[in-house]
Amino acid sequence: MSTRAPQTLMLLLIAAVGCGEPELRTRHGVRSGANEGSVNGLSVLSRMFESAGADVRSWSWLSPSLGETDVIVWAPDDFNAPSPEAHGWIYSWLTGEPGRTLIYIGRDFDATPGYWAEAEKLAAAPLAPEYARRRREATARQNTAAGKALSPDVAPGWFTLDPAPKPAKVTRFTGRWGRTADASKAGVERRTRLIPVDPSAVGPDNRLLVLLGDQSGEPIVSQLQYATYADEPSRLIMIENGSWLLNEPLVNHEHRKLAGQLVRHVRANGREVVVLESGPGGPPVRNEDPSGAPPMGLLLFRVWPIGATLAQIAVLGVVFALSRWPIFGVPRRLEQDSLTDFGRHTDAVGRLLAATKDRAFAYGRLLAYRDKSTSRDAKSRT
Repeated sequence: MSTRAPQTLMLLLIAAVGCGEPELRTRHGVRSGANEGSVNGLSVLSRMFESAGADVRSWSWLSPSLGETDVIVWAPDDFNAPSPEAHGWIYSWLTGEPGRTLIYIGRDFDATPGYWAEAEKLAAAPLAPEYARRRREATARQNTAAGKALSPDVAPGWFTLDPAPKPAKVTRFTGRWGRTADASKAGVERRTRLIPVDPSAVGPDNRLLVLLGDQSGEPIVSQLQYATYADEPSRLIMIENGSWLLNEPLVNHEHRKLAGQLVRHVRANGREVVVLESGPGGPPVRNEDPSGAPPMGLLLFRVWPIGATLAQIAVLGVVFALSRWPIFGVPRRLEQDSLTDFGRHTDAVGRLLAATKDRAFAYGRLLAYRDKSTSRDAKSRT
């Protein structure tokens, strides 16, 4: 589990660096579809869960289908705390049955600058300046996006976001998982602080555990254990960011050790794990699952790339219909071709001679025609 999962990502990295213009996918928190190979995706972590015996799938809504799952992995593409609607739905799901687990991964990390930094190291000399430029641009975009979006939001009963501290690399691991990996060989970053709430504010018997902390003991991974069911409590695992869980960071062997510890901690064997994919604002809450039937009629125009193709066909159809549209107006008689018009014969012969592109030949034929005509006229007079 610790070595097989990142092999696909390594091949993607090497293939991309070898291309002149790599198309880098950077969508955050997804595991399937066109963005499966995103440097900020969760496809590698998902394969680690599958290797541990879990059944993994993706979902994009808070709907009844999600209500029956055992584990939700949620890395929202949103710098702020979950919306009240999403928070309320997930809290009800989490405390509704025993043994459920939510793994929440904070947004304030982007693996794109790290990707371009590695690409710059592996690139041929002519490409290195270009990759360095892309690394600087990705870093600037990350800082700008976080600076505009982040605010000291609160997820009631879960955590508070503190965007004030500067980014810092963790130099030593503490907590229950402190001996799992070597922090000096890892690249775990702390950016926006995800501060767990006091568990007593949620319930008198709830417990808060620091699974992984930094050199100061501040939590990087914390677990809020709900005591609703004593035999098998539900758990909320709060991870500050994805600097060690997203696709590109999992190339690091120490990060894979930490990710493997997370998978073992969840006890994924035989359980259903759903990767909840959502963008800014969080996943929509629905009372019914989206229909699995294929789109029909006008709905096909909203499916890419079928919609784009159908739109072009529709435009061509309109142009064809206009070209065949009847022209209304005062009727007039069209000029009929005359079979006895000698001028048409002359024009046809002229076009044939012009097609030869041989001036001498054409002139010779005209002289021969004139001589023949003169001779015929002389005979007719005698």
